Amino acid sequence: MLHPRLQTAECALEELLQAAENGRFEVVKSLVDDRVVGINSTHWTRRRLQPRIAEVWQDYSVQAECSALLCASSAGHADVLRLLSSRGATADARTRQGMSALMLASFAAHSDVVEVLLRKMSASSVDYVSEYGFTALHLACASPHEDHSKSAAVVEALLHARCNPHTMDGKRRTPLHYAAARHNKEACAHLIAARAWLQEKDEDCNTPMDLALGRAERISNGMGIAPPSVLLVLRELRWLPSVRLLWIGHLRGFSSASSSDACPLSSLSRDLVLLICKAVIRTHIPN
Repeated sequence: MLHPRLQTAECALEELLQAAENGRFEVVKSLVDDRVVGINSTHWTRRRLQPRIAEVWQDYSVQAECSALLCASSAGHADVLRLLSSRGATADARTRQGMSALMLASFAAHSDVVEVLLRKMSASSVDYVSEYGFTALHLACASPHEDHSKSAAVVEALLHARCNPHTMDGKRRTPLHYAAARHNKEACAHLIAARAWLQEKDEDCNTPMDLALGRAERISNGMGIAPPSVLLVLRELRWLPSVRLLWIGHLRGFSSASSSDACPLSSLSRDLVLLICKAVIRTHIPN
């Protein structure tokens, strides 16, 4: 039976969605436990869940056919999410536009919500690819959250859950492209440790480093003074395979037991090897 002030099932569903989005735990619990409305029911109206996604993917400013779990995940209410999940809410739910709860929580850098969802979702849904080609890992890397450590924590959790760091979206951009463009040093480090491709080019022939340098130029207004955060990101992005090989060869040369097994690089000084590495790096930096 409907609550007195909720005259229709549609009104009850709207009340549930608003309560989930605003974190009103007791209201959600009452509506769910009294079975006023189906826990996985969705509403046809459009909701502005993470509208800043449109800054990166234009067609995703609003979401239709949202469930209570999607609303709670987007808003970062882990307690409401756990309640809904314990009552049978589907963690793999998606909006009409194909946005999953994990994607919305990842973009908002809600690491606690992401952890709950990863425990509840099927393995195939964790690395779900949208119609436009992006995954939850793309969204975590593109997160506009001011505290980069929060979005980096989400990136780390998704990689631990075996999200593919090589997936390319409709712009042929990998998650590393977005992390570099946001100057998120920690996220870049996690992706590079997961063997993300440093030299992959998007549809405009930009590598992750190109995007990082382009944003740095806009920030500095052509003054040529890069913020410290940019320098840290560039340091991560310059750890190219060719540089790694040079450095590994250099270290191996000093660890060889006999002169016959020694790498030719062992005859070079550390400073000279660094000069060679810098020359290799410069070949990968745009003019």
